[in-house]
Amino acid sequence: MSRLLLVSEHSLVRAGMNRLIMDSGLVDSVKEAGNGTEALSLLRQHRYDVVVLDLGSEHLSVFDMTKRILASDSEARILVLTNQFNEPFPSRILQAGATACLSKRSSSNDLFSAIKAAKLGKRYISTDLAQKMVEKVTPYKGASPFMSLSNRELQIMFMFVSGMKVNGISERLCLSPKTVSTYRYRIFDKLGVRGDVEMTHMAMRYGMLREGKMSTTEHKRAS
Repeated sequence: MSRLLLVSEHSLVRAGMNRLIMDSGLVDSVKEAGNGTEALSLLRQHRYDVVVLDLGSEHLSVFDMTKRILASDSEARILVLTNQFNEPFPSRILQAGATACLSKRSSSNDLFSAIKAAKLGKRYISTDLAQKMVEKVTPYKGASPFMSLSNRELQIMFMFVSGMKVNGISERLCLSPKTVSTYRYRIFDKLGVRGDVEMTHMAMRYGMLREGKMSTTEHKRAS
């Protein structure tokens, strides 16, 4: 039996994708998980041919999930859905061990192609993400400065620009506040910025953050 595990925090997204995938006839069953903890529990009980991760990109929890899934099953085929188009996110996802990376703007046919490729153990990247990976440069200052950040630094950077504070990040990542602050200033140094606001504007300029998200973030900082 061909099994697929669909991991998404949004019940309506899971319901819609479940129906699409089952109607395609590509797998015999689809099991849903609403978060990473539930997904890991299901993965301990059964082996799935494909795991589809839709966990959002703001906190980059997909990196941690990919690592933990592969630690329990080195042959797992992981398909990541993302709304983060610009480098270095797509290439880092593949480097982390994902089999396929798909834009959330992609068509259902693109999703089916990604599942087929994943079942065969082949890499798959949606066309729009592939184009970004080929370009690898922006029209602003050449290579994106975010390419210099490690996966953990990228994760913490996204948390700060989404409005989270040091203590909140500390609790979420099980790191001491001092360690989070050390990461923060290391990120500032690598990006050449002097604070969170400059970092947020840079993230927006290089396509790492949507304009609406930036406005929400700056509103939080001002309140």
